[in-house]
Amino acid sequence: MNAFLPGKNISTLVSKKGNKATIRYLKREDLDNLTEYINKISAEDTYINFSGEKISKKEESEFLTNVFKDIKSGDRVVLAVFSNGKPIGVCEVNRDKKGKKRTWHRGVFGITIAKEFRREGIGEALTRKTIKEAAKRIKGLKMIILNVYGKNLKAQNLYKKIGFKECGRLKKGLLYKGKYIDDIKMYKEL
Repeated sequence: MNAFLPGKNISTLVSKKGNKATIRYLKREDLDNLTEYINKISAEDTYINFSGEKISKKEESEFLTNVFKDIKSGDRVVLAVFSNGKPIGVCEVNRDKKGKKRTWHRGVFGITIAKEFRREGIGEALTRKTIKEAAKRIKGLKMIILNVYGKNLKAQNLYKKIGFKECGRLKKGLLYKGKYIDDIKMYKEL
């Protein structure tokens, strides 16, 4: 396994709408842009855990510190896609340590894409690259798991296209914009 290099480029792409972008690892210099990005996504109150909370630069700095520590230890991969020097998507696979060693073969997946760059193929490209990197860098990884909002049909269809399968559904398991909706669990074996 290669040593972690902050900022290392993984690939470049041109989206369906002609936007040029680079998929790469994060680096400390991304802090201001990442703080702005996550706050924009949070304010949107979309299909993610953040729902309007404002993330401080200090909190985002602590997040980055933990990301770098986890990547160096071989427990996490976090890639971002940048267009014109700004983050337009972030994706990660984190070793599942909740069950101690019993769940270390699982990686927990998460992704966000900026609203103005959705439906351009960027999320699919970022997802595939992140899973490929995770399979290389997280020793013993055998499976990726994720949770998806029951109303988020576009994401569900993308995950199925990539090879994820539904394995559980908690009816009314999430509060989303004042209504309870299903929380769906999916998995993909590597």
